[in-house]
Amino acid sequence: MKKMEKGRKSDIFFGKSRDILLSLYESPKYLSELVRDIKAGMPFIIKKVRELKEKGLIKEEYSEEKKLRILSLTEEGIKIAKFIKYQESLLRKPEIEEMKEIPKDRKKWILSLLYLAFPNEIKGITRLMKYLFLMKREYEINNEYNFIPYSHGPCSFEVFEDLEKLERMGLIEIEVEIHEPKIAGDWQIVKKIKLTEKGKEVAEKIYNELDNVTKVKLDELVKRFSKYTFAGLLHYVYEKYPEECKEVE
Repeated sequence: MKKMEKGRKSDIFFGKSRDILLSLYESPKYLSELVRDIKAGMPFIIKKVRELKEKGLIKEEYSEEKKLRILSLTEEGIKIAKFIKYQESLLRKPEIEEMKEIPKDRKKWILSLLYLAFPNEIKGITRLMKYLFLMKREYEINNEYNFIPYSHGPCSFEVFEDLEKLERMGLIEIEVEIHEPKIAGDWQIVKKIKLTEKGKEVAEKIYNELDNVTKVKLDELVKRFSKYTFAGLLHYVYEKYPEECKEVE
C-alpha cells in the first residue's frame, strides 16, 4: 500500500485536481464553465484536465448543439470524487469541550493503551478494538466494552462512541491516512489515534493510578501485539476466537 498523506502524495486528492473532480461531480461542464468555477487560468485547467483524463477519471463528449466539448467524470472519477467528499467529512474536527474531570470509566482503558503505545498512538481503530478485546479475553481485565461478531473480528460500537467523546475532550486526535490500492480494489482509509499533549498528561495520571498487576498486564499486551502486522493480528484473533468473528462475505 502507498500512503497518500505521507510520502508520495497523489495530487488528485489535493489542490486544483481535487477541485476539478468535485466540480464535475456536481454536474458535467464545458471547459469555459470549469475555468470560471475553479477560478484558474485556461492553460492551467487544460493541463490538469489532460492529466485527469490520462488517469481515466474524466471523459470528453462533443456537443453538436453548442459545438463545444463537455467534460464529465468517468465511473472511476465518480468513485474518487465520492471518496474525497467522504474524506473531508472525516477531517472535520469536533468542537472541543471543557474536560470537567479525568475519565474514570471505560474510556480510561483507551487512554492507557495509547499511553503505552509508541509514540503514544495506535494506527487504526480496528487494531485498537482488538487490543481492547484481547485485554478482556486474554488478560482478564474487565474494561466494560461489549463485543459482538463482526467484519474483521469482534467489534464494540461503544469504542467509536468513546473515541468521539475523547476527541471532543481534547485528549486524542484522529488523523486520516489514505492508502492507494496496490493492484486493484478500493482506496482505504486508516484512522491513526494519538494522544494530544493534554491527553498525555491525563493518560499518565490514569496509568499511574492503576494497580501494579494491571500495569504489568497492559505493558505485556501492548509490547506483544504491537509487533503483529495488522493482517497478523486479525489472523491471530480469527484463529483463536473463531466464535467471536463473522465470516466476510
